[in-house]
Amino acid sequence: MEPGDPKNREALRLRLMGLGDSSLHKSYYPELQKRLGELERFRTLLDRANDAIFLVSLRDGCVRYANASARRYGLLLGAKNFQQQCLPLKNLLLGGNGEGVDMDRILAASAFDSGEEGRCVLELFTDEGVRRCELSVSVSMPETSEDAHAVLILRDVEDRLAAEDRLRETLRQVEEARSRTVSLTAAIVELKDSFTGQHQRRTAQLASAIGRRLGVSGGELYDLVTVAMMHDMGLMAIPTDILFAPRPLSEVEWLLVRRHPLIGKTLMDRENFPSSVSVPLVQHHERLDGSGYPQGLSGHHIVSLARILAVADVVEAMSSHRPYRPAHDRSVVLAELAAGRDVRFDAAVVDACVTLLEEGFAFAPHPVEELSQG
Repeated sequence: MEPGDPKNREALRLRLMGLGDSSLHKSYYPELQKRLGELERFRTLLDRANDAIFLVSLRDGCVRYANASARRYGLLLGAKNFQQQCLPLKNLLLGGNGEGVDMDRILAASAFDSGEEGRCVLELFTDEGVRRCELSVSVSMPETSEDAHAVLILRDVEDRLAAEDRLRETLRQVEEARSRTVSLTAAIVELKDSFTGQHQRRTAQLASAIGRRLGVSGGELYDLVTVAMMHDMGLMAIPTDILFAPRPLSEVEWLLVRRHPLIGKTLMDRENFPSSVSVPLVQHHERLDGSGYPQGLSGHHIVSLARILAVADVVEAMSSHRPYRPAHDRSVVLAELAAGRDVRFDAAVVDACVTLLEEGFAFAPHPVEELSQG
């Protein structure tokens, strides 16, 4: 059969439609109608999708198909029969900066986390103005580059991202208020008792350094500094003649002093501080072997931030002058840490603290600044 023969052309047309040569011997119109019906239902389904869908040729950057939702973006507003015109994507999709968006820009902005699929967020002009949209792009690279194409799905995420922005701003304001509360509380403590106020600030310096050495960062480090700056505020409920007594305390007086972690936690709970701060505060005098107070906790029942604070608290207290005794020499402090390592104090925390001291750690004369950096 010659190539130009009508029967040959008919057979070729049938094969292109997936109907095969056998259809020459029977009516293929019912099958063709079925296929066309399936295509029409598929197209209707795509047009009903809320997401905008584009089929873009990677050879020339032209849009081969766009569903109904795509017409709310950029220059597609009111466009008619653009598929037949083979319009480039950059002529149809308008960015928030007024420039057309082509596939090169989309591919460059997309993070391809798996295979040939990528995502990015771009500002696009829509019928509601400039809005942030999430773009999902899937690239198909067949053997013949002429057929290479990308499926581009756009979803308007402006409302969701705006809500996330508002939430972040609210959290920022809450954290600022929390920082002011911590600073004010520390200042009030220092007004009543300069020894306790300075002790809290210096303990926060050392606790922060230990925490960083152990890999504590971000919000957890912020919590560590917060609790260190306030860990002894419960002492403000103790009579000053007991706090400043230049003598050993009686058993009754010690029982009263040992309640200060519980008093501090009660104050924190009243101000709705998170448990990530209040729990380390109430546990900072607990010891691994159960010899601490106020609850006699041991082992894994003591949270990690309380373990750091316990070591920082003891080291600062021993390194500073008190009304009833002078400051201890650093060798005495190191001996106390060695004796308590893995008994009363967490071994990793002790090792980090000893390394800092041996490297020449010194308490700064000014308050720590981490609260404003959290």
